[in-house]
Amino acid sequence: MAENNQNNLSSEEARKRLLELAQRSRAQFGNEAKKAEDAVKSASAGSPAPAAEMPDEAPAADEAPAADATEAAKEAPAAEAGEQSAPAQPAPAQTLRQRRDFEVRAAEEAKAAALALEAEEQRSAKVNAVFFRVFMSITVILVAFLAGYLFFLSKKQPEPEPEQEPEAPVFTMYDAGAVTKHLTPNCPDGTEFPDGMLDKFKPFYAYCGDFAGWLSVPGTCIDSAFVQNPTDSMSSQYYLKRDLQGNYSRYGIVFADFRNDMRDLNRNTIIYGHNFDDDKDGVAEDLIFGDIEQYLDVEFYKQHPTLKFYTPYKEYDAKIIACMLTNGDSTGDNGYLFNYIATQMSDGNFLAYIDELAQRSWINTTVDVQGEDKIVTLSTCSYQWDRGGALQNLRCVLVARLTRDGEDPSVDTSGATQNENPRFPQLYYNIFGGSNPYSASPRWYPDM
Repeated sequence: MAENNQNNLSSEEARKRLLELAQRSRAQFGNEAKKAEDAVKSASAGSPAPAAEMPDEAPAADEAPAADATEAAKEAPAAEAGEQSAPAQPAPAQTLRQRRDFEVRAAEEAKAAALALEAEEQRSAKVNAVFFRVFMSITVILVAFLAGYLFFLSKKQPEPEPEQEPEAPVFTMYDAGAVTKHLTPNCPDGTEFPDGMLDKFKPFYAYCGDFAGWLSVPGTCIDSAFVQNPTDSMSSQYYLKRDLQGNYSRYGIVFADFRNDMRDLNRNTIIYGHNFDDDKDGVAEDLIFGDIEQYLDVEFYKQHPTLKFYTPYKEYDAKIIACMLTNGDSTGDNGYLFNYIATQMSDGNFLAYIDELAQRSWINTTVDVQGEDKIVTLSTCSYQWDRGGALQNLRCVLVARLTRDGEDPSVDTSGATQNENPRFPQLYYNIFGGSNPYSASPRWYPDM
């Protein structure tokens, strides 16, 4: 029975059972035990037991008169009735035996309760030990992981910071003298130069095999070598964030479109450069191609109507014919992108392009263009239409026609005027309001 109780009693139930047994013992046996003790003491002293507890002795048969028998018979029912009305008291020996039996049962139940309590405590101790071991295991794993991670960080080599350009004055950063002053050829002695390369450009080619020419725009800070990387694509330009040595530079370097041929020029040669508003950096002038935005003003154009364009094989003069602002992707003009970077066009398609260009130009020049002419295009970002911190995908584009053989490179600018109503993309009307008068106009596309 003790084993069953051990399995069935919880620690709380065991405590309740012990308390209940103690109360029952006092309630049931307190008075009976005292009476039994008093009876034992009286018997040992020779005094008779109380009448209610001791039966009367019966007279001998030969001594009882006949008359008394009848009388006794009458009195017997009354005596029996009296005996039944008084409750019988248990004998002292019986009371002690019952108490012993009860104490044995109580002791067994108490033992079972104690065993159950001990088992519960052991189970709790085991559970606590399991939780403690799990907690310690997790702690050890986390500490080991953290130590390993810290060790890994301590051994990891930091990525080298991109080499920063040395500080230089704005007008010397891309000035010919600054570029050539410390040139050290990175080609071995005996470098083979392309046939027909001008001697003055060989040091540049020896220094950088991607050297593609030189560009100079009087009256601006644009006086720079430019490069061309044959691995470029429409979505990736190597020199966009690199200098002539291939090191990182936020200014990049002026570079030609990868599709252009510098020996046999295409219809349209495109050259790209960054535009930084360095007033934000405490520098008064813009860098690289920022100055071309000045050609949006006809008065500036009148002072500087030409530029110089050199390939490794030939020098060219060019007459500026247009300067415009246009969207940089098709979302800026109802799904249309004016493709000013097309490199090849037929004669008729080219003249149609020149007409479209004149509609968009902020200046009207008197420079003529013929079907067989070739042009050079300078392209850069523009922030003219940014409002409220929102950057717009806008381009400023300057276009110049190469002079023809034997043509006078000078330009008569007296007839040049400001275009008061240039053709804008839809982006302009989205920002500044108004209705786009060109929304339904025919769209020009290159035919080659």
